[in-house]
Amino acid sequence: MRCPFCAHDDSQVKDSRPTEDNTTIRRRRQCEGCGARFTTFERVQLREITVVKSEDRKEPFDRSKIDLSVSLACRKRGLAQEQMDQLVSGIQRQLETSGETEIPSQKIGEMVMDGLKALDSVAYIRFASVYKDFTEAKDFKEFAGTLKDQPAIILVNPQLGQNIGKAARAMLNFGLTEMRIVKPRDGWPNPDAGPSASGADQVLEQAQVFETTAEAVADCAHVYATTVRKRGMTKTVLTPWEAAEDMAQASGKCAILFGPERAGLEIVDVELARKIITVPINPEFGSLNLAQAVILVAYEISKTDSVGNVQPTLEKKVAEPAPQRELDMFYEHLERALDKNGYFYPAERAGATKVTLRNMLTKPAWTNEEVKTWRGVISSLERPPRKDKAEKP
Repeated sequence: MRCPFCAHDDSQVKDSRPTEDNTTIRRRRQCEGCGARFTTFERVQLREITVVKSEDRKEPFDRSKIDLSVSLACRKRGLAQEQMDQLVSGIQRQLETSGETEIPSQKIGEMVMDGLKALDSVAYIRFASVYKDFTEAKDFKEFAGTLKDQPAIILVNPQLGQNIGKAARAMLNFGLTEMRIVKPRDGWPNPDAGPSASGADQVLEQAQVFETTAEAVADCAHVYATTVRKRGMTKTVLTPWEAAEDMAQASGKCAILFGPERAGLEIVDVELARKIITVPINPEFGSLNLAQAVILVAYEISKTDSVGNVQPTLEKKVAEPAPQRELDMFYEHLERALDKNGYFYPAERAGATKVTLRNMLTKPAWTNEEVKTWRGVISSLERPPRKDKAEKP
């Protein structure tokens, strides 16, 4: 198999092992040209599948397209790669064992949505917002209703349409879709909100408008007020993270109140809340933009799963540094290539130059992949130009 680093045609399999779901064989290969190692995957294909797209266009089934769609939907959601691989492998198995050779693309899309819905609600909404064509607000409202009952984001007397739009964008970024607006200063709908929403138009279109805060929270069992001031009230004060945990454990509808941009919530509004959410910020500059406050709380809510357990934050895998043996091989490879091209001139300076080069190359904490990539670059420079890439006279 061709090396992805230096394009050498031959490689050796150094290790083979099945994935956790036992549907794929993972093979570690080593290039015979540059020595770099890379990974390939071998999967069983039970039958040839043709995907039928719109206007009866047909094309061969390509797993990588589902891999890409799922990966984009799950971006920055803290999901393990194996979880996404298992989802795609499950879809592929269902298609191959269905007994059909031609599968409508719509059916595949629905299967991906079903899988993402069980995996992560935010990824589900991201995929659906691209896959589905929400032509009317009621369509999106009906779709959002299929999710777990979400907390309502209630904007009390918001002043600027731009901030309402930005709040909608912040909500949809983290999978929240239910916006309620209490007596907006400039009325509703507001033409300034749409451009600021940057695509979260469905959230704005299904937003409910109320005359009073009491009406907006009438159906809510748990109301949280966001404010930087405790206002002398004997209410439980939570950080956004603590509030998200509290909501995840609560039974019944939850709502979060956000006050107007200039002065925040009035005392009469805070009195309706059972608990207060306060963001620990600089005491000398405690002013948060409305959308900033929404995104802080929405982010924490998104980290809790559908059954009330806090989704653990996965530690970012740190690439291991390359062992000294690989660094030595890398340097020797580079030295041979430079020597071949007469780099070490004059001869009396060769020793000092080599010491300087080695010091330079041992300063960075090179990883295995970085060392292999550089060796691939050197191997490429050592070879004569490919005929298909050579300049024509």
